[in-house]
Amino acid sequence: MTTRRQFLFSSAVALTALPACLDAAVPKLVPLRAEVRCRKLFVRRTPDWEFILYSNGPNRPQPLIKRSVIKRTFGDDVYDTLRQRDHWAMIEAGWFGADDQFLPQPVRDPEYDIWQAYYRPEVEAHDLLEDIFFDGSAPWWGACLQEYGLSLVEHPNTPRYATAKIRNLLGLPALAAAINERTPHLSLEYGDLLMRQSWEDIT
Repeated sequence: MTTRRQFLFSSAVALTALPACLDAAVPKLVPLRAEVRCRKLFVRRTPDWEFILYSNGPNRPQPLIKRSVIKRTFGDDVYDTLRQRDHWAMIEAGWFGADDQFLPQPVRDPEYDIWQAYYRPEVEAHDLLEDIFFDGSAPWWGACLQEYGLSLVEHPNTPRYATAKIRNLLGLPALAAAINERTPHLSLEYGDLLMRQSWEDIT
């Protein structure tokens, strides 16, 4: 049987420990950051007979997590620190359901412009190559790698538009080898392109 003295003593001990418990750091949920994904590059001929590279990334915007949901889950000012690929990683991990998501729209939606500027397949190809050949910062006027027949160009558009153009198809094998030497997360596939006649359709 608990005496009054024992009860008062145990209560005092509990009250003394309470502030320490309140001061203890509560583990804070942090966003799931996307890891590097393996990407492939392919060659496409444009209507004006230029050859550009494009990635196997999605060719249309993907769902993102609503700003209010990010704020509620991770706190204020976190939304603007996340890349779109971080959103996709958390959605793929099952952290957020369909009701927590929205799809960027092409009219007056900054998230659509961000996708168009960084994640569209041809822009992503430019940025991936800029990362491995120029540590993510090619000269602002563009870059030409003669040994590979490759030029990286940022066009003066709003929103941002950038392309990786192939000036000489014969440089594709050397470019593919150079990419393989630099990273395991990117490869260039051009199939039988070098054996085709110049007028054959290339998609």
